Amino acid sequence: MRKILLAFQFLTIIPVKEMKDVSEKEIGGASAFFPLIGWIQGALFVVSAVLFLKIFPPELVNGLLILVIVTTSGGLHLDGLADTFDAVASKGDREKKLSVMKDSTIGPVGVIAIVLALLLKFLALNSLFHYSLFTIHYF
Repeated sequence: MRKILLAFQFLTIIPVKEMKDVSEKEIGGASAFFPLIGWIQGALFVVSAVLFLKIFPPELVNGLLILVIVTTSGGLHLDGLADTFDAVASKGDREKKLSVMKDSTIGPVGVIAIVLALLLKFLALNSLFHYSLFTIHYF
């Protein structure tokens, strides 16, 4: 049970019993439960979509779903994406790029990467809902 709670604590901001003094080895062991946590986040995403679609138009639902997935994950993947793009865009050797990735601030290339990733998510959801609504309505 501890490993599942560690996986939740590491991958989400969903409140669970907070565990302190966690070693890297324990987090490594908890990684076996990352797919389970992803499944739970996906289920939350689907339930949110069904509820939101009863109230709002699909375009607004897309934005709200992106908000749900980003906030429940604490922006973990977006932070990593920004760090990676900032490092790739930096000039210098490997050590310089690694220091850019460890820096807590975000550069302009990181911001652009986040904006484009969110835009692509929105467009993908928009396309998915458009196709789904089309097929449901006409078939």
